[in-house]
Amino acid sequence: MKENHTISQEMLDRYVSGNATLEEMALISMALKEDENLRNVIGILESLKQAGALDEDSGVIPMASAAAVSEGNLCDVMCERFILNNYSEKAPREQEFLSEALDNRWLKESGTPLHNVGRLLEKYGMTVTRKYGCTLEELAGNIKNNVKVIAVVDYGQLWDRESNGVFHAVVVLTVSDGVVRIYDPAIDGFGNYLSDEFARAWQYSKNYMVCASADNLEYIPHPIDVSDVELDEELTELTEAIAENAHEIWASKRRAEGWRYGPQRDEKKLLHPDMVPYGELPEGEKYYDRDMALNTIRLVRKLGFNITRRYTLYCPACGEYVAASMNYCPCCGARLDKK
Repeated sequence: MKENHTISQEMLDRYVSGNATLEEMALISMALKEDENLRNVIGILESLKQAGALDEDSGVIPMASAAAVSEGNLCDVMCERFILNNYSEKAPREQEFLSEALDNRWLKESGTPLHNVGRLLEKYGMTVTRKYGCTLEELAGNIKNNVKVIAVVDYGQLWDRESNGVFHAVVVLTVSDGVVRIYDPAIDGFGNYLSDEFARAWQYSKNYMVCASADNLEYIPHPIDVSDVELDEELTELTEAIAENAHEIWASKRRAEGWRYGPQRDEKKLLHPDMVPYGELPEGEKYYDRDMALNTIRLVRKLGFNITRRYTLYCPACGEYVAASMNYCPCCGARLDKK
């Protein structure tokens, strides 16, 4: 980008996020006409912003984002192979390991989606758990108990002290005396970082940690916290439809297996008191379906997706599909009555 002392990084961030002043917008707009590199920078920032990578304070969980550093975006694959090579007798050949990641679509062209980190370790018999919102104390505690840990960090923040929105998987080896020691697949070697430096890079993944053990880990559920997600009235009402349909799916599968209604559950006779229409369920049973539906919608929002109703109208004159935002049919010109 051409040297321009009047346009700072902070100004660009405000411009991309829509918080720039009128003067700043005018200044950047004028510069964009002449500076192709600046246009490229803005394009990259906007892409990262849409992916949630630059929004440090966003409540969005980057589950679908990919760990994408190292040649071929193989940082996670290299981390998992490092763990198997060093802590397991079941380490496969490198090409076989990579083929399994590709064949199962755990590794994609863009890298390994965060929700797929650890899948190869599972494949080779290790017990794996995944959790967001972790702390350095939790990380250190797991390592002390001989649990292997992969953490996902912002590569730019870790290496250059400046976020670049690129996620990177590393194996955390020790957390001791204010220093975090890691295996870094980007250099296929080891690195030491001050705890606060590592924590700053780790926070961009919402402190995502994948734990693996050759022994049976005690299973402690860690659902993603969605309590901070607020839903509008229309989405809240949607939970009842999802809850009822979930009951219908459950009852349909049970019926196909031979279950039918009975006042008491009987495994031998295949009787179940919930084999009734949703409206006839006790409120306590409805609560579980509603809670599942409500938290599913909240999770979708937490993962950065929007849920919108798609309105489709027909032109009364020619019968063609038209968008709800249109006042006149683009096919025949007839005025659309939206009442």
